[in-house]
Amino acid sequence: MSRILLFGGSFDPIHLTHIKLAKEAKRQLKCDVCYFIIAKNPRWKVTSVSDEHRLNMLRLALEDEKDLKISTIEYELNQEISYTVDTVKYLKTHIFKDDELFYLIGSDQEQKLDRWYQIDVLSSLVSFAVFLRKDYPFNQENLKKYNCIVLDNVADDVSSTSIRMLHNIQTKKAVLDYIAKNNLYYMEILHSYLKDKRLAHSVSVASLAYDLAENNNYSPTKAYLAGLLHDIGKEVGKEKEDYYMDKYFPLEKTRIGRWCYHQFIGSYIVEHDFKIEDEDVLEAIRYHATGKENMSTLAKIIYSADKIDPLRGYDSSSLINECYKDINKGFLRVLKENIEFFKEKNIDYENYYTSRCLNYYLNQKK
Repeated sequence: MSRILLFGGSFDPIHLTHIKLAKEAKRQLKCDVCYFIIAKNPRWKVTSVSDEHRLNMLRLALEDEKDLKISTIEYELNQEISYTVDTVKYLKTHIFKDDELFYLIGSDQEQKLDRWYQIDVLSSLVSFAVFLRKDYPFNQENLKKYNCIVLDNVADDVSSTSIRMLHNIQTKKAVLDYIAKNNLYYMEILHSYLKDKRLAHSVSVASLAYDLAENNNYSPTKAYLAGLLHDIGKEVGKEKEDYYMDKYFPLEKTRIGRWCYHQFIGSYIVEHDFKIEDEDVLEAIRYHATGKENMSTLAKIIYSADKIDPLRGYDSSSLINECYKDINKGFLRVLKENIEFFKEKNIDYENYYTSRCLNYYLNQKK
């Protein structure tokens, strides 16, 4: 007899906390395997993308995860409403006849177990493994009544909704690539700010920033987020550029040329339209074009990824490799070569922030 953990959900999309929860619950319950049961027609929510997309992303996320498997039983049963009790009864009858079953849920669902369809039947078939979700305290009566096991020190700190809205993107790189390629979720929002060519550059910068961060022991998902949004203020038009700069950045407007207004405008849009408050992300966007003195690791990553993006049409492979090895050394080389590029093209790059950046890092005063 095996111990089997079942984890049902829409996975719209799958995120890192889903995987963390499954692994930790499996460990605590000493289960042999965890099956992610992707919902076909969930009772309490409408999914944002097709069944095919959700399943493809789930497969990508679990591709290298040992003992985390996928069950498409609800797709195969294809009922008008996918009741958990029907799914579990089928699994118990046809697949896991002699196994002990556990069903993983959050405290938000545990609170309303008494309203689940045929809950008494369901609770006779499985033990509920319950993790705490923020703002959803346990319903003590339901814990006792419905065969619940509270998991220790397991909390859900990410939601699929937050990923869809681009408040964070805590999911695997393969899933992020899939979202971008298939224009899912937040990509529709980004299309309203950026034309296709600029958005393709932003996605490419985000992908490169993810890899640079991962190679330099920095949060790759935070780097991806900053890279994806770094040019969000690029195409607002001159009238709006002046409006934003006059209203929100009057001092900065006197210190820079129009070519880099977008870095400040972008930081404003990201904070106020996308509701992203992470100052590391905002700062990286705010100075990605000019640089400044004493830049953070993330700011160096975004500055570099923007300048050496493979879509820019020149061979940047040696610069990319140097940034992979050491972002601090790589950034210095990117900075030097970017200044040489400006000089060769006779581009006036002189401004308050670039001058301070050059003086700080290269001891070069303009």
